[in-house]
Amino acid sequence: MTELSLPSESQEKTQRLFFEGVLHGRNHKRVFKIMEMQLAFLTDYHYTRIPIGVWYGYPLIKFVTLVVTLVFGCLLAFDVHKTKPQEDDLYHHIKGVNVDRIITYVLLVSIAVKEGWEMILYMLSDWTKLVVICRYVEGSWLLRNRLAERIIQLLCRSNVVMRWHNKMGQYNILESFGYKPRVKQALHYGTLHMIKKPIEGGKAGKKIKIFHEVKQSIVDALSHYNINDGNLMNSMPSSLYKRWVRNSYQWACRQETFSHLILVWHIATSMCEIQLFEDTRPERSCLNSFVHKLNTCWTHRHPFMVHRKSLEGGTRSHYIVANSISRYCAYLLVFVPELLPDHVIVSEQVFQGTISEARNILGGCHSLESVLEKLKSVEGGATQMEGYDQERTIVQKGAILGRELLADPEMNTERRWKMLADFWVNLLLYLAPSEMTEDHKSRLLEGGEFITLLWALFSNCGIFDRTEENQVFGNGVISGEEQGPNITNQEQREAVNEQQYNITNQEQREASEGR
Repeated sequence: MTELSLPSESQEKTQRLFFEGVLHGRNHKRVFKIMEMQLAFLTDYHYTRIPIGVWYGYPLIKFVTLVVTLVFGCLLAFDVHKTKPQEDDLYHHIKGVNVDRIITYVLLVSIAVKEGWEMILYMLSDWTKLVVICRYVEGSWLLRNRLAERIIQLLCRSNVVMRWHNKMGQYNILESFGYKPRVKQALHYGTLHMIKKPIEGGKAGKKIKIFHEVKQSIVDALSHYNINDGNLMNSMPSSLYKRWVRNSYQWACRQETFSHLILVWHIATSMCEIQLFEDTRPERSCLNSFVHKLNTCWTHRHPFMVHRKSLEGGTRSHYIVANSISRYCAYLLVFVPELLPDHVIVSEQVFQGTISEARNILGGCHSLESVLEKLKSVEGGATQMEGYDQERTIVQKGAILGRELLADPEMNTERRWKMLADFWVNLLLYLAPSEMTEDHKSRLLEGGEFITLLWALFSNCGIFDRTEENQVFGNGVISGEEQGPNITNQEQREAVNEQQYNITNQEQREASEGR
């Protein structure tokens, strides 16, 4: 959190510690384990009372309180057990059983279990582990023996509360653009908005476990960034399209807003996935196809169209990385837009405009194969897009980009997915830094978002915003050679978002008038 930010000298040390120490060896398990633990500490700090109790002597007080509670509870239970009600006493007696006595026992046991569970949570919390390890390192004589060391080992291995769910949301616009939640909308209005209003075309996929390929690609990308000048983000804009994206596709990286950028590349990536599915699907007879579809309905657990086992090593890894991050960025845009750089209103307007456009263009398509063929038939090409054609819509740009990627003679399947994976990894890293700490804080209780993990990583290094080299301003995400005004504070960003909002509304009005 910004209110807990370190001074510049400490931030420089933290940068060196992370990028020269933690990242050394590119072990993604170690890197993400550290970040997950940090988010756990942050969650405890804001939403529990455990950190307040981490002071010298408190564990003993807590233990004494528990013992006293249990002793008095046992004495009270014994007294209740030996007490026999008089004839004129008012009590409930059913079939020879004293109901009042049973209720008293249940209350006493509930209190004992509650106190005991709180004690267990405290003793096995990360804060307790931290205090014990610090005491051990300081050389406390109570902990310098084999029994104490064994207890410390067991304590550090225990993990009672799993706050980080290690999952990422997924959304595919080509699968969900026709989604119309009529029942949920009726419930929304029928309950006077007590139920959250559903999103037209916003049918989220099942959250998936974050693949180790994704984590490793994040670590590999971070290890390439230069922090010698104290600003990690200086190298990131070039990563987006100068380093990883070929010259013929750089037009697709220059969009009006980040919402445009995400949707254009998401549509293109989804087209590549459908094509890969068609290329890897074995030939089947009608009967075998029916049996396969029936079996898939009951046993399909893989989150993507193409099963990872049907792909070779390099293609498999790049496909998993590109597809999962592409769907995750689209998920953030639709369901958690407050974690992205664009204003929430801008993201919503851009998305709804894209859904309307997709329904107009892809209406009547009953399969993903027909969707792919329809998108391939969209007029235009990369040569017409070099001048950054503002008249092209998001679906048209995504279709043109996807078609050019599939038709590129210099790209085989592995190279195509390699470029897409590099693009999505670097884009996600570029989106992560943010000064909107309250939005990330509000997601911690729900297990946290993957982008929150990356946000915490950059926050450690004092990076809370993107470099001015690649700002969203007016006519698009621009490169260093076309640098726009320096946006350094919240008021200026809000002004930019207001301008984006006006531009988006104007585009939609023009599109409506054209139709």
